Amino acid sequence: MTPSTREKLLVKSPEATPLPALGEDPAANVVLLDKRPFALWYDALCRPPQAQVDTDNWLIDNIDRFPQSAVLRIWSNSPCLVVSRRDSTWPGFSAATHTLAKAGFAMATRRSGGTAVLHTPGVLNFTVCHRLPDHRAFSVAESYAVMNDPVIACLDRLGVPSHVGEVAGSYCAGRYDIVTDGKKLAGTAQRVKHDARGAIVLSHLSLNVSNSPGEAHEVIEKFYRTCQRHMDIGKGLITSVNSFLPPENQFASARGLAITLCHYLEGRLEHGNKAVTADAASS
Repeated sequence: MTPSTREKLLVKSPEATPLPALGEDPAANVVLLDKRPFALWYDALCRPPQAQVDTDNWLIDNIDRFPQSAVLRIWSNSPCLVVSRRDSTWPGFSAATHTLAKAGFAMATRRSGGTAVLHTPGVLNFTVCHRLPDHRAFSVAESYAVMNDPVIACLDRLGVPSHVGEVAGSYCAGRYDIVTDGKKLAGTAQRVKHDARGAIVLSHLSLNVSNSPGEAHEVIEKFYRTCQRHMDIGKGLITSVNSFLPPENQFASARGLAITLCHYLEGRLEHGNKAVTADAASS
C-alpha cells in the first residue's frame, strides 16, 4: 500500500468532525461486502480506550452520514478490559478497576452484553455497521457472515484456515466466533437498532493477532476474581494468528494485519503473499 493510498484510509476522530473524511476519491475507500458497497475506514487514531469503544456507538447513531449507509471500521485499542454495563454495576468493580490499572490495563464499558473482552495493540477489531436494505429481513446468521466471511477468507490466504463456531468454555463464547484448530481466534458480538427507517445492524469482531494466548485468560480471570464473581473460563482454549504463522511472517501488532486486510478487501492480496509486518506497514 502506497503512502498516498494509506493516507486516504486514515480518518479524523468523530469528536473532531461529524463525518470521517473518506479521501478525495470516495471510490478508493469503498469495498464490497456481501456484494454491497461499504465505506472502508481504517481507523488508526489513538484515542483513550473508552473513546475507542464509544466510536462504535457513534457509528450506529450516525450511519446515514456514510455513503450507502454502510461502513467497515478496522481498528485497535490500547491495553484495556472491555466489560458490559452489567459487569460495571457489581460491588467489586471499583476494586477490580484499581487492580487492573496497577497491571497496566484500563477499564472500558460497552453497550452490548456478554463477558469481559481484552483489547491490546495485538488485538484487531473489525466493526461492520449498515442499514438493512428495505427488501431484506434481518437475519443474525447473514449479518454475522457479512463480517466473518472476508476475515476468514483473508486468514486462509495467509495460511491460517478457520471457520465459524463456538469453543465451549472459552471467555465470551458465542456460536458465531472464529475458530481454528479447535481454539478461539476471534470473538463476535452484534447489536440491532430500530428507527423510523428500519433496522441498523452493528457487528463486531475482536481478533487475537499477536497477544500471548494466556494473557487474556489471566486478565479476565483476575477481573472476575476481584469482583468476587465465579466465571468458569477454561485454559488453553484461546489462540492467536501468530501461533499459525512462521516467524518471518508474524505480526508485531494488529497494525500489520489491519493493512493486510485492507489489501485483501481491495483485491490486492494474492494467494501466498507474505503478511504485512509492522515495519513494512509503517514504511
